[in-house]
Amino acid sequence: MKIVFSGPVKNCGKNLEKNLNFLINLKKDNRIDLLDIFILEGDSTDNSKIILEKYNKNSEIILFTENNLEEKLSNRVERIAYCRNLLIKEIENKEISYDFYIPLDLDVELFSQISTYKFIDILTHIQKNEGIDALFPFSLPYYYDLAALRAESWLNEDIWIKFNKLAKKLKVGKIFLRIFLIFNRQIKQPKNKKLIPVESAFGGIGIYKINDGILNLHKYGLTNKAVSADHIVFNSGFNKKYIDPSWTIKAPVEHIEFKTLSLFGKMKYIYKELQFELKNLKTH
Repeated sequence: MKIVFSGPVKNCGKNLEKNLNFLINLKKDNRIDLLDIFILEGDSTDNSKIILEKYNKNSEIILFTENNLEEKLSNRVERIAYCRNLLIKEIENKEISYDFYIPLDLDVELFSQISTYKFIDILTHIQKNEGIDALFPFSLPYYYDLAALRAESWLNEDIWIKFNKLAKKLKVGKIFLRIFLIFNRQIKQPKNKKLIPVESAFGGIGIYKINDGILNLHKYGLTNKAVSADHIVFNSGFNKKYIDPSWTIKAPVEHIEFKTLSLFGKMKYIYKELQFELKNLKTH
């Protein structure tokens, strides 16, 4: 099988090397005919550039650079979409018939829960299964990526648009709104581990089956109903999409911090949030 990985990089130093080493080790499996890694680095201030230059020098990645992105695009999600679309253009320019397109968030710890052999097992299963066009992981201990998620009876809207709209009406108590709208939807791994049908998802990595030229037909972007993630637009071009609860990654702590706290910790968190809001009220 022929695989192309793709990811924008800005200040991903913490997990970048671990993620790249995993991808490069996949090449050792004889089930892989070709594996390319496309990276677009932009405006990093940590050690990401140094790490990428090392891999690029050894011809282990295909590296592109785009500077001053924040000056061109002030919106973070628009910047990410722009970078992903640039990488798709470069992938298409290679004129290689890849079997899989796998976009990545390289700041996330993507592969600590899985072996290279098992990862290729997943690819093999998808390749043979006509009922799957795209597959996404489940994060532990709680599912974190609500921005990219659209799934019946779980989340069918841009929850951050809803949160921001309702939060404007509240002078105090936004934390309770976050608990109700956001934290309550960050669910645990289902016990039955059956595939979860979705309209959209991501969670740091996605596996997409692609044919000749099909990748160029899909673009990342935003709509007035989806401003919190660029994946909604891209995923609309694929039909049979699922989250696989048996394929897991480690959820970024900053996204699920409240969920991991003890009861006392949650009460303390809520108290601090209320104190902050009350302090702001007095100064305005």
